[in-house]
Amino acid sequence: GKDSLGVFAKEQKRGYFNIYTGEEAIPACYEKAWIFSEGFAGVMKDGKIGFINEKGEIVIPFQYPYFGEYARKTDFVFRNGTCTMYDSTGKCGLINGKGEWALSARYDYINKPVAGFRIFKENGLLGVLGDSLQVLLPPYYDWIDILTTGFVVRDKENNQQLIAYDGKTVLNPLIYYTVESLSYANGYDENGSEKQVMSEYMT
Repeated sequence: GKDSLGVFAKEQKRGYFNIYTGEEAIPACYEKAWIFSEGFAGVMKDGKIGFINEKGEIVIPFQYPYFGEYARKTDFVFRNGTCTMYDSTGKCGLINGKGEWALSARYDYINKPVAGFRIFKENGLLGVLGDSLQVLLPPYYDWIDILTTGFVVRDKENNQQLIAYDGKTVLNPLIYYTVESLSYANGYDENGSEKQVMSEYMT
């Protein structure tokens, strides 16, 4: 909402224009470009990611590799002072506004923050980082969802439970995928189709 610059494409290059006046603000000279956030915009040149300010000045040099495959796609956007980034080995961490590693690159992937928490992947399993980038939930889960009440997690044995934001307190030890009415077969109708009768039980 605070941004006045949007991305445009011209001759397969990306630049920025003022969304209120339509005037070009930063020429189209980048291979890829992401939205401005917290005064920075991620851009790609010669296959490397760097960051510019709203004057088009380079504030973080083009030094980070870009991995285009779907599993590693991320939006190179600053949130709460940090931005998801990959190192040359393909590991993921977080950089600060100076381009320094705020969280060293050791994960497979780090998601954007939701309610101050970030879901990360390590060795194919998911965990959660807190607002101080500490590990709240270790990488043990196949699936995690961040709710207003806590984290819904599912482990390798398909157990699903609700854990509080402290990462320790189990608020509900058993969360269901779905709840449906249980029906059973009771004969056939005149067309030969099996008749189903709803029971008073749930599955």
